Amino acid sequence: MEEFLTCPYGHPLKPGNVVQGWSPCICPPAWRSHGGHKTLECVECSRHDITSVRYEPEHVGGGHPNRQSMPGKAGGGGSGGV
Repeated sequence: MEEFLTCPYGHPLKPGNVVQGWSPCICPPAWRSHGGHKTLECVECSRHDITSVRYEPEHVGGGHPNRQSMPGKAGGGGSGGV
């Protein structure tokens, strides 16, 4: 069975349940990765009016224009935060 990344709420980020995008950023990991983050937005969360986005590579530091805080989750995208 193939293993998929998950959103902070445990939904698998697999084909049909994820919208992929790109977010420019100047944090060091993003800068090393062509100046931005690949974004993975959970479709299942969207169905429940929740915005859940995972950033790869993980965002470091403040100031990311598209970041939102998740209840009970620390910042950072690669580890499951938003």
